[in-house]
Amino acid sequence: MSTEVAIAIVNWNTRDLLAQCLVSVFGTASNTSLEVWAVDNASSDGSATMVRERFPQVHLIENAENLGFARANNQALHLAQGRYLLLLNSDTEVQPGALSCLADALERYPEAGAVGPRMLNPDGTLQNSYGSLPSVLDEILGPYWLDFLNKPWGAIGRRYRRRELEDGDYKRVDRVSFACTLIRREALDQVGLLDERFALYSEDYDWFKRLRDAGWQVLFCPQAQVIHHWGASSRQRSDWSLSQLYRSKRLYYAKHYGRGSALLLQAGLIMRFGLKLLWAIGSYLLRRVAATEQMRCQRRLIAEMLRPL
Repeated sequence: MSTEVAIAIVNWNTRDLLAQCLVSVFGTASNTSLEVWAVDNASSDGSATMVRERFPQVHLIENAENLGFARANNQALHLAQGRYLLLLNSDTEVQPGALSCLADALERYPEAGAVGPRMLNPDGTLQNSYGSLPSVLDEILGPYWLDFLNKPWGAIGRRYRRRELEDGDYKRVDRVSFACTLIRREALDQVGLLDERFALYSEDYDWFKRLRDAGWQVLFCPQAQVIHHWGASSRQRSDWSLSQLYRSKRLYYAKHYGRGSALLLQAGLIMRFGLKLLWAIGSYLLRRVAATEQMRCQRRLIAEMLRPL
């Protein structure tokens, strides 16, 4: 039997969550022919040993160093044989019927190059499962603009968002969550693998931008559900992760919108972090000790913004 879905799972020090993920994959895919690749990015918690001992059917790639999310996924995608290719985070749990539902969506809509499920928190509440591709102003003003809107309209917006996510119909969107994305092989062959310059973050924006530019559609499939224990790996390297977040944003805009957009983003973020630093200094002078960490964080982010790409 030919492989229908090949799954790429990148892991870094999430052994127990990875085990849950693999149990959910094999336990809920009885009607789907699977090929599963686990790429371990030099974990120190015994993740690779666990996979070898408990899941011998998994193709295991062990890296001697942490190669980052994009490069590690590419290792598996390059070798995978499936008709469809699933990017799946190690901190997810696939719910019954989700894989077949996602595959059915790509069967039903040949113009779709990728599809994503409804993402849930462990307590069953909704995560953001899809969204638009961002603009520079979104990145600079977004947090403040959304905070302003959420005060009078937050309850209405949340009810609308829940109703939209619970709607049973497929929805065409700009992007879905890379925590779980099923990709049509023909689309991947045309668009290419993940850009390895994005060590962490924005590799999804970049890939979906290229997918849309190539004429493919992206679908959100609310019938498929996946639980996501968000940020299990990135929280372990919070300082590095935060720096990579904003470095990757600059790289994304430089790549797709030119140097001018990247410089505008850089200037806007420096201003934003500078204002936060001034606020933290004022708080520190008023003996609010918690501001010390905020000062260090903003100084580090400003330094990152001043580094060349």
